[in-house]
Amino acid sequence: MIIRIAAIVFIALAATFAAIEMVRKNQATPLAQPSPSASQAPRPDLLREQLIHCQAMGASAASEPDCLEAWAQNRQRFLGQDSER
Repeated sequence: MIIRIAAIVFIALAATFAAIEMVRKNQATPLAQPSPSASQAPRPDLLREQLIHCQAMGASAASEPDCLEAWAQNRQRFLGQDSER
């Protein structure tokens, strides 16, 4: 009886390890992606910089038109709304 349980546990472990190894092999071979060129270099996120600036201003940012515009753009980006609305 114990030998049967041990055999079942062994088979279950072997199947689990085989499945894990197959998943790892699939993840280890990423799709070929073109290397980023100079024109595709990441540019600084100006909206993020404006939001950080407004955050540093504290309560006085609530009356600043640039901050109000930055917050509106951030809401649109976060909520996925079209800019045409």
